[in-house]
Amino acid sequence: MSLNVQVSFPLGRYHATPWDRHVNEGAVEWPPSPWRMVRALIAVWHDRCPELDQADVVQVLNVVGASPTYHLPRSVAAGTRHYYPGSAQQLPTKPDTSKVLDTFRAVDPAAVVQITWPGELSEQARKAATVLFERMSYLGRADSICEARVVTPALSNHPTADPPHEVTPDPDGELSLLSPGLPIDLGQVTVGTDAMRSAGYAQPKGSHLVRFRVSPPLERSAIRATRVPPSRRPNPTVAVLAVSGRPAPMHELSLVVAERVRSALQSVYGQRSDRATSPTFAGHRAGVVDSPARLDDHQHLHLLPVAGADRRIDRIIAWAPEGFGPAEVAALAEVSAVYPPGQSPGRRQPPSGRSQRQAVRGLATFHVVLAALGEPDEILAASSGLDLVGPSRVWRSLSPMMPTGHPNRQDRADADRMGGVSLRFVRRRMAPELRYRSKAEPTSVEFLDQPPRPAQRYRRHRIGATIKDARPATWLRLTFDAEIAGPLSLGRFSHLGLGLFEPEPSKIR
Repeated sequence: MSLNVQVSFPLGRYHATPWDRHVNEGAVEWPPSPWRMVRALIAVWHDRCPELDQADVVQVLNVVGASPTYHLPRSVAAGTRHYYPGSAQQLPTKPDTSKVLDTFRAVDPAAVVQITWPGELSEQARKAATVLFERMSYLGRADSICEARVVTPALSNHPTADPPHEVTPDPDGELSLLSPGLPIDLGQVTVGTDAMRSAGYAQPKGSHLVRFRVSPPLERSAIRATRVPPSRRPNPTVAVLAVSGRPAPMHELSLVVAERVRSALQSVYGQRSDRATSPTFAGHRAGVVDSPARLDDHQHLHLLPVAGADRRIDRIIAWAPEGFGPAEVAALAEVSAVYPPGQSPGRRQPPSGRSQRQAVRGLATFHVVLAALGEPDEILAASSGLDLVGPSRVWRSLSPMMPTGHPNRQDRADADRMGGVSLRFVRRRMAPELRYRSKAEPTSVEFLDQPPRPAQRYRRHRIGATIKDARPATWLRLTFDAEIAGPLSLGRFSHLGLGLFEPEPSKIR
């Protein structure tokens, strides 16, 4: 019985450079070569299922190393261009960047590549093949996330291609794919490129190129991009900025980190638009900082730092319910280095005077890069590993909340307090705060039983202000009569990282 495997790419991309081609040539190995499949299975065997018997694995490799027949779904060649720091890079005074092409094959995430190898496998070897393919998490470059499975019997028609591309071995075919020598020699197929070149080989010992014919040719049915009229294209409302630094800033500095990122975004926006100010970034009418604040249910930019297990910020959620226009998206994509107050590319240490007074202890230069762009339910849901959307009836603080307004006499007399904040005061201010954001009033507002750390450890005053300007903050749990959707950010400085809530895991539907 032949070996039949289906492979899909959930992210819709397959990255792989053909043998003896440079990454900047823009070529993609499609379909995956027998050489690549064999090495991928060996990696899975050593890393994820070393308990498999070597004789069974080698039997599988001898079948997979033969020339298969492929049935390919429709796809299109695509790519992006990136500038990476070179070896002489010394930010920010000596820029040294190299342009790299990131080419890939774009496929429908629901489509499958079906591969059929001739050859017989023993019952134990077939079980080993099932385990190897099921535990294969990527194929090609590491970001080519894949799902693979052994199927039986072979499908007579490809389930997701109309029509499928059939790729068959043919000495006169137009496509060449690298294949290993048979029988498989584990020493030859696992040799590193440096060792192979040092031994004087142009390609791995024992390997050879096999020619295949593609019918119909890929170009005839490649997916064609359809341009959506700008007026109909919805503006994205969420962007994720990945953060890196030596070290990255602590979560307790969320307020000033968000301030500095917003300043950097405004700077990039102004450079691109003749010193104009974005009303989405600034939160003021017509984008003029000195104009009155906008009163539109907090539709402008929120910058919400999120930390990893080490309490250091590893990403910043940029969320604007009104959406980011093309100019704002360009600024989000271009912003890179974020400097502490008083520092700049040409001035690494804060000088004396006002800039010295603005210095923030523990905040060093860090870098951000746009990692995702879309809608909250796409990139902030539980499936993304960071749930800020829900929906849920119960929400708890992810960063301390600082209530707006001022406590009255009864609030100050309230004995139920945490972090210097009266629970009566919080409850009184919560209803108008949520109404202002078009959210229902909670049925219960209570302090967290076990706050992660004292709220006083968080920076609670803006750059240029003093500790005397800091108001008390606290950790809360909010319960609603019905499920509400996030993101949910409340209170003073809710646009700058404080007052962020997350769904309580056990209460999510």
